[in-house]
Amino acid sequence: MCAFGWYFLLTGLNADQEALERNALKQAEVVSSTHADHLTQTLEALDQIVLHVKYEWQLANAQLQLEDIASTGLFPSNAGFYVAISDRNGKVVTASVRSSKPEGVGNRQYFLAHKNASQDSLYIGAPAVGHATKRNVLHFSRRLEDQSGSFSGVVLLSVTLNYFTTNYDYTTLGGNGFVGIVGNDDIVRATRIGGTIHNPGNEALVSGFHFPTQGGSTILVGADWFTDKRTRYVGWTAVKKYPLIAMAGLDQQDVLAPYWANRAVEIREGIVATVALVFFALIAMAFSMRLAWRKRQLDVTQATYRMATEGGNEGFYIACPVGNSNGTIVDFEIIDCNQRGAELYRCRREELIGKTILT
Repeated sequence: MCAFGWYFLLTGLNADQEALERNALKQAEVVSSTHADHLTQTLEALDQIVLHVKYEWQLANAQLQLEDIASTGLFPSNAGFYVAISDRNGKVVTASVRSSKPEGVGNRQYFLAHKNASQDSLYIGAPAVGHATKRNVLHFSRRLEDQSGSFSGVVLLSVTLNYFTTNYDYTTLGGNGFVGIVGNDDIVRATRIGGTIHNPGNEALVSGFHFPTQGGSTILVGADWFTDKRTRYVGWTAVKKYPLIAMAGLDQQDVLAPYWANRAVEIREGIVATVALVFFALIAMAFSMRLAWRKRQLDVTQATYRMATEGGNEGFYIACPVGNSNGTIVDFEIIDCNQRGAELYRCRREELIGKTILT
């Protein structure tokens, strides 16, 4: 009974854990999908700013002053926006933040990508430290062209990393959840765990995760994947129209905390039930052994009695009194006799046992 009880208890608990983990994986995928939709809207808005600056630059015949536009509030200051325009040689000709010594960008990856490209498209760079803001940023840029279609420079928009993880939902993800943005080039763009936004070179995600599909979920073991060594249920969804993957993760310890508390209670109750069952089993065994011992004593007594009586010519009987409803003895029931006693009644011993003397 104990073995069956523990089998069903542990099987049920394991089934509960598996169901909880399946639900966590589905929830992580849903959260990553929401994160991807939010990123799509965010990137569209950022691209609109870049396009707006590009066309204003073209309409102004390369005479646009971004310092003046910045004063109108076009670039949100709380997001750490920085906009700059460089010429075909990588020299910054105007920027939303004035600098006494503007640095060249001719060696930057985004500049080289546009210089070597055949057509204009939004380029999303790797995380870097901005020259002007000195903060960890992502670069978004587009190619500038002259009237002949030749490369004439770059429009750059840099945005601080925390801007891309502000939609972190504590209600859903808790204090140890994870959100991240990874490019199709496997470069991690932004990561956040709880209230901590991780900087380039110290990303929350240790290794570059390979995405087998456009969306899905899996368990990532903390020791292999996260700097804080906490295992998470991670979902991912491709961002529409952009070469990015949105990730979201639920912390395993947080997800399973209610389960482990309930499991501990049920196991304690199982231990108490097992101890009680063993205790009563031992009592039953003791009574059973006592009854078996008394029966053996009776059998020995009866065997001794027969050995003493079967050899003689007298009839020996053992009778038990039979009482009525008032407790008065009205007869005697033969419960044992020797063979000579049965012969005196002209019957076999087995026939005589159980009969009454008077009736």
